[in-house]
Amino acid sequence: MNNVSSETSTAGIPVGQLPSSVAVTPDGSHAYVVGLIDGGIRRIETATNTLDPSKIEGHIGVGFSEGFAISSDGRLGYAADQSMGGLRVIDIENNTATDKLIMLNDSAPRAVAITPDPASVDFTRDGRRLLVVNASGIIDDTVSTISVINTATNKVVGSEVSLGLPAGTTALGIAIIDDEGDTCITCWDSRAGLGTIRIIPTLTILEQVP
Repeated sequence: MNNVSSETSTAGIPVGQLPSSVAVTPDGSHAYVVGLIDGGIRRIETATNTLDPSKIEGHIGVGFSEGFAISSDGRLGYAADQSMGGLRVIDIENNTATDKLIMLNDSAPRAVAITPDPASVDFTRDGRRLLVVNASGIIDDTVSTISVINTATNKVVGSEVSLGLPAGTTALGIAIIDDEGDTCITCWDSRAGLGTIRIIPTLTILEQVP
C-alpha cells in the first residue's frame, strides 16, 4: 500500500502470485486485486488493509486475468480473462462470480475501463460503456483493438476499434480521463524494448460504434 500524499510505501498485503490489476469500489471501502497466474480475484478492506480470506476463482478454476473495473454504482465488477477470451461479471456486494460471461470473438482481453461516473475512476460518465483492450501485435500480425460493451445489456456494441499501433507493439492497459477528453493506452514496443502511453480522444473511440 502507498501513501499518495507522501509518496511512500506504508504496508504490504500478500495477495497471491503476480497480482496484475487493482480496482477500488466507488465508496472506497474495498479494493479488488486480480491474480494473473490463477485468475482469482481477492478483496481487501481498505479501512484496515485486511485481506478477505475468500477468493473468487478464475474461469473453470484457472484463468489468465489481467484487467478489472468496477461499475459506477459499485454493484458489478468486470474481469478481463484471456483464458476464456472475454469478461467475467462479478457481484461486488456478495463478492461472488455471476454466471454472466461476455465473449469477445477470439480476442485476448487485457484491460478494462468503464466510461466514468464522477466518483469512479474507470467508467465513462454515464456508465453506459465498458472499454476493453484486446492485446496482440507482438507474436503475430494481428493488431491491438478496443471492444466496446453496453453495460445495460452486457453485449458487445459494433465491431472492434483498431488502435492503429505499429507492428511489434501491443496495448496493455487503459484509463479513461473523461468522456469528452482523452483515454490513455499503455503500450509495449517489443522491437524498441520501450513502454509508451498513447493518448486517444475518448469520443474518437465511441463514435466508431453504434
